Amino acid sequence: MTVGLGSVAVNPHLLRWLSFIPLLTEWIGDHYDNTTPPAEAYAVICPGSAVAFTILTVAIIRATATPLNRPSVLASLSLGRGNGLPPDARPRRRA
Repeated sequence: MTVGLGSVAVNPHLLRWLSFIPLLTEWIGDHYDNTTPPAEAYAVICPGSAVAFTILTVAIIRATATPLNRPSVLASLSLGRGNGLPPDARPRRRA
């Protein structure tokens, strides 16, 4: 399996956002009496991590999907249908 340049470039972006969580937790522990509520600090880090994960997921799908199933994979991911697998890879129900 080949790894695309896009997913290699986006992976450190996700790791950087995820590395903020323990740093933020330690900072909140040290500055608990500060006026900034912890929820406001996590309200910045958690959505940033979610966006970075979504970008990485799309980059991996684009790098690994073949041209024949790429539109169906991206459509199922963006519409919230299915599990991100191409239609022929999903488990079939028995009649």
